[in-house]
Amino acid sequence: ADYNGQWTPNGAYYLFTHADGAATNIWALPERHGFFRKASPTPVQLTTGPLNYDHALPSQDGRKIFVTGLQSRS
Repeated sequence: ADYNGQWTPNGAYYLFTHADGAATNIWALPERHGFFRKASPTPVQLTTGPLNYDHALPSQDGRKIFVTGLQSRS
């Protein structure tokens, strides 16, 4: 499932959370510009690891991304 999407300030990337059952990570989808770009840009996975990541928030200048990392304890 994909959710919590947000554009970077310059509109170059759409950041979103993707949950695949085993983990939740942050992905970036580049905005396509121009006639010669591929029809479907490929998303890029930005996070991976033992934490589940959520709520990607780009900084105002677009140079950093802040996320929430969660670790289940049961």
